[in-house]
Amino acid sequence: MRNVFISFDVDDVAMVNLLRIQAKRDRFQFVFRDYSVKEPFEYRWKREVKNLIYWSSAVIVAIGKNTYKSKAVNWEISEAHRQGKQVIGIRLHRYENHMIPYAMNNDVITYWNTYDIANILGE
Repeated sequence: MRNVFISFDVDDVAMVNLLRIQAKRDRFQFVFRDYSVKEPFEYRWKREVKNLIYWSSAVIVAIGKNTYKSKAVNWEISEAHRQGKQVIGIRLHRYENHMIPYAMNNDVITYWNTYDIANILGE
């Protein structure tokens, strides 16, 4: 079972929870991990997130309306790149092309479809 760190803006937590449930229901061989942000740039938080990303095989960025503005999400993406992790952007709303976080550099971006996500992750 592969661990996948999921980075998201707090406004999208309900959609992210639905994605987690759908992934479990579809019986994919990955588990989503996240670290809810209370104080995003506190030293302890960064250390914890670095460890969670380290133990993950990939990072999924849940892209909603305000994700691009999140300093925490952009920091997590940058940390994933620093660690050499695969970063995948998932658009949470099929008919919306919300802005992409600035830290995403030529990373794969797809719409929410667990089969596509599994294929991109190499499942």
